Amino acid sequence: MKTEKEVLMRTLVLGIGIFFVLLIGIWAYSLHIHIEDIAVHSVLETAGAILLLTFAYYIFKFDSDTRFLSRFHYISLAFITIGILDLFHAISPSFKWLHTSSLLLGGFVLMLVFLPEKKVSKNSYNRLPLFLTALSIIVAISLYFTTNFLPPEVINGSYSKEAIYARTLASISFIIASFYFANHYRKE
Repeated sequence: MKTEKEVLMRTLVLGIGIFFVLLIGIWAYSLHIHIEDIAVHSVLETAGAILLLTFAYYIFKFDSDTRFLSRFHYISLAFITIGILDLFHAISPSFKWLHTSSLLLGGFVLMLVFLPEKKVSKNSYNRLPLFLTALSIIVAISLYFTTNFLPPEVINGSYSKEAIYARTLASISFIIASFYFANHYRKE
């Protein structure tokens, strides 16, 4: 458990540091432009995605000797899903379904916290994040090339019903998984 706490603390310090650097950069940048700029949006999406992927890397890297999939690992798998899809969204910020998909799929992957923690082989431990990375890339590319078949996410400046339902379902899955995760570790 000490290793997980160390990883969590290092990750939090890294995240807080990146957050403050970004805030300073955005403040300096916003002095010269209108704040609703696509470049700023892309930078924020990219920074958030890189931060999530860094968290996932640290969790798997610092705990790799045990090859034990804990609930922290399941959360890092959700970070990978969200991070990859948000990187694609940062590249194409006008295509908003990529961001909604990152929330929805990340929420579904986050529900893995309901699975029991278990020991796995070294191959499985190393390949699981790679598999999820590849799957997220395939989903992102598929979504990007099927834009004609998806309903519009924004209609007349407001989110469509489909987008609202998808984001609500994502939020519900995040909340349920978060409560279960917190309750599980509170009892330990």
